[in-house]
Amino acid sequence: RGYPAGRTDVIATRIYEEAFVSLRLGRAAAMALILFLVLVVVSLLQQRYFSRRITYDMS
Repeated sequence: RGYPAGRTDVIATRIYEEAFVSLRLGRAAAMALILFLVLVVVSLLQQRYFSRRITYDMS
């Protein structure tokens, strides 16, 4: 439950509680979509950053 006072709540747990405990499916779907978009952006940024730094020189 993210004690103390909800400060350590994890987003995946929050999405689960919104969907299946509070039965707010629309809000949970929106939260999941935002989480997905954030993860895609972070993954793309990591991919661009590390693709410049890694070289495979076989000679």
